[in-house]
Amino acid sequence: MIKRVGKREVIVLLAAGALTVAAGIAAIYMDSVPSWKYYQNEFRDGGYLDRDGDGIAEFALIAELCGQSVNRLTRPIPTAWLSQWFERNEKSGFFVRSGYCFQLYLSQDGEHWVRADPVKIWMETADTAEGCFLMVAWPSSYGSSGKRCFVVDQTGQVRQASNEQWQLSGPSKAPAPELAAHDDFIPVQ
Repeated sequence: MIKRVGKREVIVLLAAGALTVAAGIAAIYMDSVPSWKYYQNEFRDGGYLDRDGDGIAEFALIAELCGQSVNRLTRPIPTAWLSQWFERNEKSGFFVRSGYCFQLYLSQDGEHWVRADPVKIWMETADTAEGCFLMVAWPSSYGSSGKRCFVVDQTGQVRQASNEQWQLSGPSKAPAPELAAHDDFIPVQ
């Protein structure tokens, strides 16, 4: 049964967790969190990028998930997993959509992260990029477009933090990727 609710009730439902921004991230920004993990795994399992030639492929940049070659590929990509909107609007793995900033990181050495920029990703990162990626989302305007901060990694588990203490907001007040390991981030149910 569909119940008609007013704006105030919708806000209460949002605050109560019936519909979280994480679900919005899943549904709006990345098609769905399982899909984001699925797309990265499809890319990696397809062997489209194996810079060190060890038979273990790496995770993709956003442009590569859009079907674009960025001169790093081992073999051509037959299909795009993400819409071309991402290719047109992202820069070094960063984009803003529906009130949230997003940054894709690939692991540099298992502990340090680099922006998903083909110019900055060197051969030394090939082994760790085979196993790790991190997507961080934070409000483009803290308090207006949202308050929470979210992360998702290769496991597909979305974690959230209140962001009240950091007040991350827009590209000028972006989180460091290491913040994703902070204890304040808890799994979204």
